Amino acid sequence: VEWAAHDVSASFGGKNVAVEVKSAAWYQSWDRHQDQARPSDIRFDIAPRKWSWDPKTNESVELREPQRAADVYVFCVLGTPDGSRPDPFDLDQWQFYVLDTASLDCKLPKQKTIGLKPLCELVKDETGRGVVKYADLREAVRSRGLMLRAAVYASSRPLYYQREHFPQRPKRTLG
Repeated sequence: VEWAAHDVSASFGGKNVAVEVKSAAWYQSWDRHQDQARPSDIRFDIAPRKWSWDPKTNESVELREPQRAADVYVFCVLGTPDGSRPDPFDLDQWQFYVLDTASLDCKLPKQKTIGLKPLCELVKDETGRGVVKYADLREAVRSRGLMLRAAVYASSRPLYYQREHFPQRPKRTLG
């Protein structure tokens, strides 16, 4: 849902995992009529947010502390930096990196963006794996999401939609 706190809610054995999806490409489609001189600098937004919109209530809420709302991040990269034009419908041309939010919060608590190279290093250090192929994406999200739920960290982190963790302020609704 556009503007929701996270992009996808996945259920694994009755346990919900909130997933944030970030995507980037080495070469941009809007450069089709011009040759892009060099590959794009791959960077992803990972900033903790102070505001969120709840699509169920149509309310915008301010959180006491900025936080990342998802349990798991999926970072998607299309193509390669070699100059070839990718086909976004060919899933073999995508690379996926899966990381639980706890790793971001512990290692990069206030960082707003992350480049591809530091992301790859962090994913490798935290998960023991690098690139995930599309066929393995569901299992990677499931394992990182359920691992997070089982961790001590999960019990100390307020669940994003628990109302008692929101400040008592007038609610703003979006028109």
